[in-house]
Amino acid sequence: MEQYYIIENENKKGPFNLKELIALDLSENTFVWKKGLKDWTELKNLSEYKKTIPPPIPKTNISNESDNTENKNIEENVISDIIPDFDLRTELNVQGPEMSDHKNAGFGLRLVAFIIDFAFMFFLTSFFWALLQLPIPANSKSIFFGSFFIFKNPLGILFGWLFYAAFESSKFQATPGKAILGLKVTNENYGRIGFGQASGRFFGRILSGLILGVGYLMIGFTKKRQGLHDQMAHTLVLKENIVEVKRKPISWIIFASSFLLFIVTLFILVNTVSIETLDSFNISNFSNTYKADAQKIPFSYQGVSFEYPDNWKVEKVELQQDLAYLISCENPSAIISIIWINMDMEPKEMIQNTIENIRENPTCEYSNAKPIYTTVYNGYDAVKSDVDYVFLGENNYSRIISFNLNGKTFLITKETDNINKLDSEFKIIENSLRIE
Repeated sequence: MEQYYIIENENKKGPFNLKELIALDLSENTFVWKKGLKDWTELKNLSEYKKTIPPPIPKTNISNESDNTENKNIEENVISDIIPDFDLRTELNVQGPEMSDHKNAGFGLRLVAFIIDFAFMFFLTSFFWALLQLPIPANSKSIFFGSFFIFKNPLGILFGWLFYAAFESSKFQATPGKAILGLKVTNENYGRIGFGQASGRFFGRILSGLILGVGYLMIGFTKKRQGLHDQMAHTLVLKENIVEVKRKPISWIIFASSFLLFIVTLFILVNTVSIETLDSFNISNFSNTYKADAQKIPFSYQGVSFEYPDNWKVEKVELQQDLAYLISCENPSAIISIIWINMDMEPKEMIQNTIENIRENPTCEYSNAKPIYTTVYNGYDAVKSDVDYVFLGENNYSRIISFNLNGKTFLITKETDNINKLDSEFKIIENSLRIE
C-alpha cells in the first residue's frame, strides 16, 4: 500500500494512505512524497490524486439525495476494504527524505565542519602541488593575513569553489566535514541544490567574511540558523539522524585518504625555488633592501594617498559599492592594510571585532591582545591595540589602529613577522599618508 508524507509549516507529517490524504483537503501546491519518488513534488502532480478529483456535481432533485448518501456510504466501505488503516509504527522502515528528524545546524557544528574541510583541502592541495611540481605562490607566507586573504591566491579560490560546489551539489549534499558530522545542505524546500546554487553559496561566503565575519555570526541568531551566504543562496544546513549513517564511513575514508596523500607529500622533492626566494628575505638583509632613500612610488585611491617603496606591492579592492574599500600594501614579510567605511562607526568596536576574528580563526594556535587605548595617529585622535599570534608554528605580530575622519571610519592593520618592524617597516607609507 502506498504511504504518503506531506510538508506543512516546514514540518513533515505522515504517513497517510490515499484515503487519509484526500480527507485532509490539502492545497494542490502542498509538497508530497512517497516511496519511489526521487524528491518532494506538489500534490497536483500525483496521478492517483488526479483520479480522485470528482467531475462537476450534477443538478439533482431532493428525491435523489437519499440515494446519493447511500451510494456514498457504499463507496467509503469499499475503499476502506481496499485501503486498510496503516500502523504508524511501520514508519521506521520507510526509506526516503526524513524531514521530521532534521534540525537546523548551529554555529558550533558548522565551525567544526569547516575545520575538518580546511584540513582536507590542505592535505589534498599539498599533495597535488608537490606531485605536479607547481610553483608556490609568491605571497604564500602572507596568504592568511587579515580577513581578505582570499584575494591573494586565485588558485585557492578556484580549488575552494570546485570543492564546495561539487560536494554540496552532489548526491552527498555535503562536504566531507559536514558529512562526518551528519550535516547536509538543502534548498529552502529541503531538496538537493544544483551546482549553480552551490557556487552562489560559496561566493557568498567570501562576502560573509569580508564584513568582519558578521555574515558567519548570523548563523547563531537567525531563526533558521542561516548565515548571510545561506540567505543569499536560499539554502539551509540541516542536522540529520538517519541518512548520516550511510555517509559517515565513506566520509572518513575520503578524509583518511587525503591525510595519507599528505604523508606521501613529505617524501616528494618539491619545487623550492619560490620558498628559497621568500626565506632569503630575512632580518639580516632587511637593512639592505629597505632604505630611507629607496625609490618611492606615489599611490592614490578614493581620497587616500601615500608613497611606498618600489619593492612593495599594492592592491586595492572595493568591498561594497560606494560603502567600503580596502588597500593592502605588502612585501614578503609585512603588510599594511587600510580599510574604511563611508559612515561613522565606533573605532573601539572595530578593533574588538578584528581581534575576535583573529582569535576565532581555526588556523591560529595562540593569540594575545593588549588592552585597547587612545592614541594620536598622524594627527588624528585614534584608538589602537597590539596582537601577537602563532600561525602554523610561526609568530606574527599585528598593530590595529582605528579612527573617525570626515564621516568615515578607518581601520589600519600592520602585520609582520618581527615585533620590532611594527615601528620601522611602514615608515615611508605612514609618514606620507594623506586622507582627503
